[in-house]
Amino acid sequence: MRDGVSTYADVYLPAGQGPYPVILSRVPYGKQTDYIGQPKVGQFWARRGYAYVSQNVRGRFGSEGMFAAYHDHQEDRDGYDSVDWISKQPWSNRRVGLMGESYYGYTSLAAASSGHPAIKAISPANISVAWEKQVLDGAYPLQASGLAKTHYRLSG
Repeated sequence: MRDGVSTYADVYLPAGQGPYPVILSRVPYGKQTDYIGQPKVGQFWARRGYAYVSQNVRGRFGSEGMFAAYHDHQEDRDGYDSVDWISKQPWSNRRVGLMGESYYGYTSLAAASSGHPAIKAISPANISVAWEKQVLDGAYPLQASGLAKTHYRLSG
């Protein structure tokens, strides 16, 4: 990342000669946990001709830095930097799609809002970025600790 923090990712590549289009998921749940099945997702996409990158977000599951959900546009910046790194890899054709659900749906939206030119597609699911749904009578839901009000600007 631009501030020197290292995050950890697994890269799944198709058989054969690249470069390939890339799908990126930036997850807080662990890229190797059974909870979201990232190895199976990565293998699925690799069998279909895509490189797949599953990355632990900042401060989660071995990635350096501090995790601060929905805070200070950090996921925008980290998303941009991750796509930038992918774009420079020899196995990448510099066309990146973003996908995820729940918090990693949010990270895909945040990365898309960064405006990186390599981002060509986005598939977020099951997320809520509406402030009124994240805070109930001034209290954060237990499952959403660390939330802060965020504004989004998607550029075309």
